[in-house]
Amino acid sequence: MSVFCVCLERASERGSRREFGFGDAHASVPPVAPLRKFIYINFDTNIIKNIILTVHLGYAMGRHTDPFTLELIEWLQRKGENFGFMSETEFPIGGNYFIDLVWRFDNNLDPIVTFEIETRNTNTVFKNTCKIFASRQSVVKRPYQHFSIVCKSRLSDGQIEGLHFFLDHYNISLYQNIFNEPELMKKLENELNEYDFMKHDSELINSFRSNGLLGISDIDYALHQYGNELPFMFESDIVRREETHPYKDIRKTTYYVRNRIRKIKKENDLNKKDLESLLKIIRLSENINAKENILLNNGICPKCGGNLTQKQIYHGGSELNPEPYAITYIDGCEDCDFELNRETIDI
Repeated sequence: MSVFCVCLERASERGSRREFGFGDAHASVPPVAPLRKFIYINFDTNIIKNIILTVHLGYAMGRHTDPFTLELIEWLQRKGENFGFMSETEFPIGGNYFIDLVWRFDNNLDPIVTFEIETRNTNTVFKNTCKIFASRQSVVKRPYQHFSIVCKSRLSDGQIEGLHFFLDHYNISLYQNIFNEPELMKKLENELNEYDFMKHDSELINSFRSNGLLGISDIDYALHQYGNELPFMFESDIVRREETHPYKDIRKTTYYVRNRIRKIKKENDLNKKDLESLLKIIRLSENINAKENILLNNGICPKCGGNLTQKQIYHGGSELNPEPYAITYIDGCEDCDFELNRETIDI
């Protein structure tokens, strides 16, 4: 069992690395903390300025004033805490973005569940989804599940059209007009209750569950990007004749770990196959990230080996108002459907 503990400890260390640049040193500082809170941090002066700017900018962008919206955020925060999660508001990701609310196991792990809440159907619903799911995995760590909630209205057809790509390919739950449709609140609560079993008294089981869910999230992203066939970045890998490449079996592995996360109730339930399967997921995820970065830095598509270019997609427009409300710029492959990055700009 000691080997198992070491494995999970290393996996936790891997999960704790952030592309934000400063680890979690700033995460515990409230968004409205006075300037003196930052004086004693041993960072370069420019870094301190960046922390102050991003924290206060995130707070200004994420502030809600509607009573029902505020009550909902507080309810979601309490629910996460009751389930045993660390439940945090205005959580920083990717250097310049903030998420309304996240649930995570502890300070050393990335969020398992994320929430973005809007009072009405503004275009920020689309942009909030993009900031999590349209960025590279090495920049923004995707959660296991994301909830996008609009409290007092429904999205327009044009806004839904812009979200279809993400709703079809990622683990996203969209709730609309829940203030006026009480049955949706009950549906939301039932879906959230699926996480009630997650937190365990055993640190070992918590490590297996959290690293398993985050690893599955990584692999789901890779399968979405590259499909079932072996992508270009693995073509030069050497595999023994009697073995298959780990990528080809990864769906079975994630399916197994996903089921074990729910079935393991005590430490003695953990077995050798659990460890091997988790290691397989983590190693493949790290391998994908390393190869992806090398190829992308050279302008090569990891999926097919083609060249990377930029595309444009216009959103919105109707007979009454033919002008689109936003443009999405996509950095991707000119020969296949691989996407590197998306950025949406209001018109």
